[in-house]
Amino acid sequence: MIHSASDAQSAIATIESSGATHVLTFNEPDGSTASGGTNTTPAAAASIWLDTIAPLRLPPYNISISLPATTGSSQGLTWLSEFNTSCYALSRTGCEFDFVATHWYGDFDGLASWLGQIHALYPSKKIWLTEFAVPAVSTTETLSFMNESLAYLDGLSYVERTDDAGAFTGGGVSMFDNSGKLTELGAVYLGGEADGFEEGQSSGASGVKCATTIFAVLIPSLMVMMVLELW
Repeated sequence: MIHSASDAQSAIATIESSGATHVLTFNEPDGSTASGGTNTTPAAAASIWLDTIAPLRLPPYNISISLPATTGSSQGLTWLSEFNTSCYALSRTGCEFDFVATHWYGDFDGLASWLGQIHALYPSKKIWLTEFAVPAVSTTETLSFMNESLAYLDGLSYVERTDDAGAFTGGGVSMFDNSGKLTELGAVYLGGEADGFEEGQSSGASGVKCATTIFAVLIPSLMVMMVLELW
């Protein structure tokens, strides 16, 4: 991931030698640094993109590049529009990308609406939902959101990858606790007791190890997040 415009050059040096096939670019450039964004103007992002990121799509790297992942808001849509304008002001072909990375924090209806808007803007591109959650609600509400949203996402052919959210959403969105044991949410996600997964089950148990193999097939980005949480 190229987190921000300021660290693009150092990140690319690592990417070029890593064997990466996909790269995420610019985390919430429309958001403030205080809120976890990277506070980058569309014009600055376009300039850095064309100078340093665009070459990654070419031989010998042939890396797939994401559109910057803005906040899931009208502010994010405005930023993307201005980024597009800035790109075409600098290059006849604009800032070419291969897939769309996007974020959503809110309820299910909002998620469905947001994805619909993004798909309408970029109908030929697959979407990676790299952050999403309903923030700071009860476990019961979180489970309900998970069951509704994952079933919905499974039915969208244009959504290619999903991941879940980070710390500010509260512990209710975590699949594992700080000891590497399944939370209630994690156990239900894996199929619950019917499939041999219970809340509090250790990450060292053979069943959970098998589960991470399933994630590698179904949703690689979520699997990576979980492994990092365990360590």
